[in-house]
Amino acid sequence: MSATINVENLLDPRDQMNLYSQVKFSLPEYPRQVRIETSSFCNSSCGFCHAHGDFRPLTREKGRMTGELFTLLLDDMAAWPAPLQELVPTNFGEVFMNKSWHWMLMEIARRLPKTRLHIVTTGTLLNDQNLELLAQVPTLKYVNFSINAFFAESWERIHKVPAKHMPQAVQAVHKFRDRRPDVSVNVSMVHDPELVTEMEKDLFKEYWATFGSVTVSTVSFAGNPNRGPRVPVTLACRSVVDGLVIFDDGAVSNGCCFNGDNVPELRLGHFPEQGLLDIWRGDRIREIVELHNSGRRQDLPLCKGCTFA
Repeated sequence: MSATINVENLLDPRDQMNLYSQVKFSLPEYPRQVRIETSSFCNSSCGFCHAHGDFRPLTREKGRMTGELFTLLLDDMAAWPAPLQELVPTNFGEVFMNKSWHWMLMEIARRLPKTRLHIVTTGTLLNDQNLELLAQVPTLKYVNFSINAFFAESWERIHKVPAKHMPQAVQAVHKFRDRRPDVSVNVSMVHDPELVTEMEKDLFKEYWATFGSVTVSTVSFAGNPNRGPRVPVTLACRSVVDGLVIFDDGAVSNGCCFNGDNVPELRLGHFPEQGLLDIWRGDRIREIVELHNSGRRQDLPLCKGCTFA
């Protein structure tokens, strides 16, 4: 974790119950991760998605980042005194829905050779040709396949994509691992008990555990007007100091996991009018960190309705 947690007596379990208000995060000199929204389009509409889901569709106009803006972003990061640790070329969209995706990934590898490249995808667009192109990216270190279901019926219900496309997504995981065994591959499920049973969740974990890394995360409905935490959350959130998100139009936010719509309260600046490090070290992000550290995340509407920390 890039943040510093300023807590004491963490080694004594008896003290854990008294540490809630003492968990605080400090802003690192550099963001650990930068997410670039190369495309805000996605060919899935997963119900729990905070950009394309049922409860919170995007209100902003969808778009694809231009090559000019993308190049300027890479130039900015390449000039940092210390190399960026990790770059993710997507936010809530599907990177493979930008026709220039292969050029973009190769440019990242060329301009930021010391930066770990991390891909998140549903896998539905990874046919054999695209798998081969993806395998050519030298700095690719990690791919997360968001499969989300064990049964085809559940997969269709979640992704809102015909079940006949699920085999390609599953096969893409196996084919890519065989093609690039040096790359860490993870298969993930966002588990919503209203959509997937506990048995299916267990079958999912059992199947993919034989393959390698598997992650199951409990669904969170941040920003859902129909849902919210029953008990107000005041715990500081680690994501506010973890990195930056650059939306397809150049707007910049912090690394919140649920800010698909670029909400005003988490907006930090705009690139290229401001440099990324100037934004990262600016007053607005420090104000947000202070709100979280002082137990006042309730002052931020999106954070008020979220349990993530």
